[in-house]
Amino acid sequence: MIPPLAVACLALALLISAPVRAEGPPAPIPVEALFAGPAIHSPRISPDAATLALVHQDERGQLLMTQPLTGGKLRTVASLSDPSLEIRELHWAGPERLLVRLEGEGSEHLVSVATADGKETRLPEARVVQHVPGDPDHVAVAVDTETGVAVSRMHVESGALERLQDPVPDVVRWHVDPKGRVRAATLASGELRVRRDDSQPFVDAGALEFGAFAEDEARLYVFRRSEGGRRAVFELALGRSEPLREVFAHPEHDVSAIELDGRGHPIGATYLAKGPKTFYFTPAVIRERLNLDHKLRGTWNEVVSSSLDGGRQLVRTSSPTRAPRIWLYDRTKRRVDPILAVHPDVPADRLSSTRAVSFEARDGVSIPAFLTLPKGHGESGLPTLIFVHDGPRARDGLVFDPRVQLFASRGIAVFQIQYRGSFGYGRDHEEAGHGEWGLRMQADVEDGARWLVAEGIADGMRLAIHGEGYGGYAAVQSLVATPTLYAAASSYGGFFDLEPFAGGETRQAPDEWRDYVLGPEPRGLAGLRAASPLHRASEIRRPVFLAHGSADSRSPVGESRRLAEALGQRAHAVTWLELDGADQHLRDGESRVRLYSELVAFYEAKLAPRTAVAAAQ
Repeated sequence: MIPPLAVACLALALLISAPVRAEGPPAPIPVEALFAGPAIHSPRISPDAATLALVHQDERGQLLMTQPLTGGKLRTVASLSDPSLEIRELHWAGPERLLVRLEGEGSEHLVSVATADGKETRLPEARVVQHVPGDPDHVAVAVDTETGVAVSRMHVESGALERLQDPVPDVVRWHVDPKGRVRAATLASGELRVRRDDSQPFVDAGALEFGAFAEDEARLYVFRRSEGGRRAVFELALGRSEPLREVFAHPEHDVSAIELDGRGHPIGATYLAKGPKTFYFTPAVIRERLNLDHKLRGTWNEVVSSSLDGGRQLVRTSSPTRAPRIWLYDRTKRRVDPILAVHPDVPADRLSSTRAVSFEARDGVSIPAFLTLPKGHGESGLPTLIFVHDGPRARDGLVFDPRVQLFASRGIAVFQIQYRGSFGYGRDHEEAGHGEWGLRMQADVEDGARWLVAEGIADGMRLAIHGEGYGGYAAVQSLVATPTLYAAASSYGGFFDLEPFAGGETRQAPDEWRDYVLGPEPRGLAGLRAASPLHRASEIRRPVFLAHGSADSRSPVGESRRLAEALGQRAHAVTWLELDGADQHLRDGESRVRLYSELVAFYEAKLAPRTAVAAAQ
């Protein structure tokens, strides 16, 4: 019999002498795990903290579901099978009734749903602007009239309206406080008018952006640029001639929103640094959130819904390497319990990490970016996909992105460039993109791609570019501006003709597009045509994947069709995919799976190792 110690020594010797097998890359994440239904969104906790409501979307359509938080299963309260309508917002109106905002085909309306029996009531066309905690039977709504925007008090069951505020010329938006009183107005000029209560007249407050009503009725939170050029939160005193007081300004990033508690009172300012962050206004809330972050370590934690008293909250957690989950946080018991996983079939051990980087553009400006290296594939000579974000007044961050993980799990690095014009990095960075659509904004993307190649991270022969919306435009325009830099390009929902902007026609484009396209000194018709891929299709030499949803309300599908036809006439390598009934948001799981399945196949062929490409030729 061999002594135990000898066995242990023999085992150790065999372990040392055995060749060490390097851990290979993980298996690709299935497209269905990242993009297929059921899609779950808009989780909301009832005011009495007794019930969870959410939207569950699968092949049957959109299902409005509820579940007791004391235990029990999800049950369907109502279903929406009309594919032309989407549930855009979900709110509780008291403990037993839900308000649902539906949108589609250029229209929107409200539906009231009783959770006990699922009875639906179609309400008058209006937009909810405030839920009144002390009056669960009513909400304040904005109603469009022939003379402007009015505010009414709507009964959530019958839809009966009681006028609170008549339209006023130049007012484009009214702001209602948590007590249901109209106390602020935003003008078309961007000016703000305010009053301390609804018995007083409105007074001009200047060029300020409304933020939130303070619990103290003598104060108001507004947005304005700080001395450093960042979008910051200020306190405005009502009825007193006091200067604005700066509440919070980040030295590098813009504040994106003000977080409210269950009663509609502001508690913090949110911003996106490398990942989502919140600055809380009071020590009590700071201690509360530190405790929550301690319990949910390693993720970005965001309160997405709260009971009326704030005692129970729904918390959404995520990180680049952790798919989103929803938790129930009981503040009294200091306890968190899992409620649901947004992507339950995504294996965490196959997710790749993302890091923040920066590079220097050709004119010396530092441009931020995010780099995801595919797990198990090394850090050099990688096939790489440049991602150009939509907007363009938007940005990326260190958050879970299923598109990024889809390609990274297939050995493709992903590089997300925060070009000039992107939001969140201050006024100078944002306004540097004005008038630079197709020019300096485009150059930033090119400079980032070349930097990645020069650093040895990207294989210059296996470099491609993808984008959606504005990003789709930038991806295809890259094949015009730099014909040989990329092996291929792809777009979903892109728009490729800037010529209509010359005559002031902007389709249904956001107003901000005019700033980016035209800028302070419009470039004229010739300049707009030069920056339009549709007018320069004959110059494109690389394969292009074009996809578009037929129900896209922002960018006309006809432009993608025309570009595909122009490329096809030249016998060029163009792949065309039209998704019937899909819009720019791609809310339908079946459409998402089809789009990204075909995109993966496209890039696995175009970015294959050189040896494989040579063998196939």
